[in-house]
Amino acid sequence: MTINSLSLYFLENHPRDAARILEKYTPDELATYLEQFSTDSVANIFRHMNPSITVGCLVKMGAEKTAAILEKFSIERASMLLRRMSIMDRIRIIKALPPLTANMIKLVLRYPDGTVGQYMNPNVFAVNKDRHVSEVVDSIHTSYDQVRSKVYVIDDKQRLIGMVFIRDLLVSDPEVAVGKIMNEPETTFSARASLLSVRDHPQWNDRDNLPVIDQSGRFIGILKRGVMVDALSRGDDDQHNGEGMIGAAVEIAELFWEVCANVIAPKHETSDKGQKK
Repeated sequence: MTINSLSLYFLENHPRDAARILEKYTPDELATYLEQFSTDSVANIFRHMNPSITVGCLVKMGAEKTAAILEKFSIERASMLLRRMSIMDRIRIIKALPPLTANMIKLVLRYPDGTVGQYMNPNVFAVNKDRHVSEVVDSIHTSYDQVRSKVYVIDDKQRLIGMVFIRDLLVSDPEVAVGKIMNEPETTFSARASLLSVRDHPQWNDRDNLPVIDQSGRFIGILKRGVMVDALSRGDDDQHNGEGMIGAAVEIAELFWEVCANVIAPKHETSDKGQKK
């Protein structure tokens, strides 16, 4: 396959149609061909391509190129693609990612199939309860990709203790600590819980995402309702797996990632300025 101006235009402007055409080629052929295109163009094509074919192509590409493509995806999507790879390919690619992204993906990958942790988004905006409103507003300007309708408030042990809506921040005294104006925290889901077990929670009636905590009670991300619905509709959550089986799998996964953590990427320390988690 060769590149010309016509094929370049087609791939960049019609990624869905391009994906359907390219799926008939082998992963080796695809990798060689697509490595010649920009990261943005390849990522757009992969969004429409069969995941199995996408993974086969990604593992044939260089680690740096693959890492750059995964950076264009959400943490949930990147993690699901990495989960389909062999452990050696997974580690090779994660090592090529920026440390911050690598640690967020590593956090999601430590939870096995069927759990809330597998589908959570760790890219959330959280601030320490002692931060002043003015400081939080300033931080939002540099972390807008993490901010939704509210800011989560954590204590010194990274436990979720409340939340503040953006509209409340804008009308509050700039010198007041956010801990003074926060609302009670929402219902939290354990990352160890099965996706099926949280499907019918009543808070989904007026929330599109809910916070997730780990086994130590630390706030580690949010579960989006749309992601949960999509996963369940695809049958990603195995209804035949009991809570005991999932719990055992989590224990094994957590032990594995504790051993591999320093091999893949250094630990990421969450600051009190609302960095990615």
